[in-house]
Amino acid sequence: MQPRELKTGDIAFVRVRVMTHARDVGVNSDHWICQPVYQDGRDIQRAGVVWAHADALLTAAEARAAVTGKKK
Repeated sequence: MQPRELKTGDIAFVRVRVMTHARDVGVNSDHWICQPVYQDGRDIQRAGVVWAHADALLTAAEARAAVTGKKK
């Protein structure tokens, strides 16, 4: 993987597979539990599970539109 120029305050997209809603595991929250994945969809071993608020999650189409500046 190529080194990247990331810095604090950057907005970045994180590739994850949405696994389950937090409410499904007894947590009263609007978060989703997600597994970080490589570009080909394989799990990233030893990667921490991500809890992401529903408002922060984008589908692939939404992310593409956000990057290109076009509406979905």
